[in-house]
Amino acid sequence: MKRTSYLYCSLVVTALLGACSPNSAPVQESSASQQDNHNGNSKLNAESIIEEAKNAEEQLNSYTANFKATDTISTTADEPGEEPQIHVIEGNLAYKASPETFYTALSAKPGQGEKEETELENLATVEVLKEKDRLYTNINDDGWLPIDKGDPSERFVSLELTPMYQLELLQPFSDFVNVSEYDDLYVISVAAGGETLREMAANMDMLERALPTESKLEIPDQYQLSQLDYMLFIDKNSFLLEKTNTVFEVILEDNDTVIRTDMSLTRTSVNDSGHIDIPSIP
Repeated sequence: MKRTSYLYCSLVVTALLGACSPNSAPVQESSASQQDNHNGNSKLNAESIIEEAKNAEEQLNSYTANFKATDTISTTADEPGEEPQIHVIEGNLAYKASPETFYTALSAKPGQGEKEETELENLATVEVLKEKDRLYTNINDDGWLPIDKGDPSERFVSLELTPMYQLELLQPFSDFVNVSEYDDLYVISVAAGGETLREMAANMDMLERALPTESKLEIPDQYQLSQLDYMLFIDKNSFLLEKTNTVFEVILEDNDTVIRTDMSLTRTSVNDSGHIDIPSIP
């Protein structure tokens, strides 16, 4: 199997977020009677729920959240002894409204199927701070440095990891979602398939971010989308997005490589200044 650089994982953090498929416990336990996805009601409910969630998001003064991405790179070829490469990135993000500040801290974890001597060259802890129009990065605790717009480190800024971004990402596709209920949560999930699902993934900017950097593929012709599970968990009372789950899998047809990404973002606090720990930079 063609070995993919561990730096591939750094691209995934700005894609959709999630860590389990719709076959996880909340969805398995929800009965058919709980689901409201008939006769066009799903579209109406999805639009209204997402809009309410965006309105609730705009009222927040601060929040924190945890993030995890697990990337598995394997092959469809029958190669004896070939182990999949498993990469893990974990971290957290924080936001406060005044002054508007986003903070992200991500750490790459040792992965299965990688040689230790090459892995150590690529492992990194990355912190990114966006305060108003200023951007700073701190890699491997080497100290905070200013970065310019367009710098590769900018992709780590938490703006694209925020709950608001996730809501806006799914909003244009409300025709292709289901709305169900589980306890005190609304669960909004992708319900498309085939070519529609492929088009959604492309328009959601997931494909370019998930593919390895060295594989500059003609995306429409050289990959097969085999899975896209995307779910929003929204509190019924506050309409705040509590968690986002995604499973995304593609097959690169030119080298029989399968790339699967499981991602999750889980909110840990809201409007609690005692839980906000954002570095201060002069």
